Amino acid sequence: MARVQEEVGEALVGAAEATRAVSTSLPPRRRSPRYLRVNVVLGKVILALLVLLAWKGFELVVIQTGSYIALVQQRPLLARVYQAQFIVWYLWLFYCFFSVYLVPRPTPSKPPPDVVSRSVIFECTPDGEPVRCFEDDCAGAWKSLRTRHCRDCGVCQPGFDHHCPFMDACVSANTFKAFACFLFTTLPLMGFAEIPLMPIQLQAVREVVRVTWSTEAMREDWWSRWWSWAGGPVWRYGAALLLGYRRYHQRDNASSSLAIDALSSSPSSPYASLATPHLTPLLLVVSGGFVWWVAVAMTTTIINNARRGLSTVQVERIRRWKLLSREARSTSLSPIPAPAYDPRIRLWVPLPREEYPDGGAVVHVDPTEPLFDLGARQNWRLLMGEHVWQWFVPWIKTQIDDFQLNPEVVRKLQDEARKRST
Repeated sequence: MARVQEEVGEALVGAAEATRAVSTSLPPRRRSPRYLRVNVVLGKVILALLVLLAWKGFELVVIQTGSYIALVQQRPLLARVYQAQFIVWYLWLFYCFFSVYLVPRPTPSKPPPDVVSRSVIFECTPDGEPVRCFEDDCAGAWKSLRTRHCRDCGVCQPGFDHHCPFMDACVSANTFKAFACFLFTTLPLMGFAEIPLMPIQLQAVREVVRVTWSTEAMREDWWSRWWSWAGGPVWRYGAALLLGYRRYHQRDNASSSLAIDALSSSPSSPYASLATPHLTPLLLVVSGGFVWWVAVAMTTTIINNARRGLSTVQVERIRRWKLLSREARSTSLSPIPAPAYDPRIRLWVPLPREEYPDGGAVVHVDPTEPLFDLGARQNWRLLMGEHVWQWFVPWIKTQIDDFQLNPEVVRKLQDEARKRST
């Protein structure tokens, strides 16, 4: 297995060098403007949808659901506690969000003196020089070991993790803590908001199905039509539910088993959309549940990656490396086409100048090497803070830098550098 990976690495290096040599003789590749990139467009659209969800959700939870608990369920104290905790979580969520969204773009940087003198380990070019970025507005900015250029933002991001379309911003060393706090806040906010709403909306859905789905008009207009199966069962019954909500309010007899009292169906009622079935609260509950599940998945991912000393971009590099290795094994190391993306990185590894005239060597590092893994506990502390309370405050920044490397991996790199220098 090790031999196969070594041969794959050599093939990748040769192919990547060939690709770079060819690319230098070709005219620069034209790229679409940043405002036309998919992530940028999605970021604007998703951000607008989230703002709409936040606005309508606040009205539904604080005004309508709070009034419903106080007046219908006759629990005024519980209603006040419910409204107060939601407002607190809501404001804290916005603070965490803007701590990511409003962070200014980092300015291009120059390599520090230790990198210029080649006395530390850093990412380098084939001839051992510090890597620089000439994309967009970077103009030759130094790219440190964890720095990656984000084409969606048009700038190099130190400690880059990923570009988040939900935030319309990059999650990097400067914003990772605030992003994690945003996720930690989303979980209880959405959870507490939906607990009293879900049984109300479930009852409303049952009411709509009972009243509308078995009518003759529904059978003629939907159930008997071939296009009701065009998108499968999800389309058939989901669209039928939307159509049922529309027909529910077009009935001559507007009475409902959900109506609480005479004021409930009045438009001036503080909980009018909860007393009778309305589509808006149902869509808000479904959207909120979707956001909650996304937050759960992202929280699980960042916790697992943080404890392993990995970023999202590093996980992607590992995935691509394993894919290339698997393809090489399946083809018995047949000629590998030049990859558009080489998941390996080059590092300049310094050695004592008294023993090695070159002062070090360039070493290729596989993505699977735990370069930044200092142990699960230490990895988490550097990212989130020493104490538990620090994990939930976004103004305490992460303490990671590009020169905190796994000592065992550093020793392996030094051994490899000695072999290359002899």
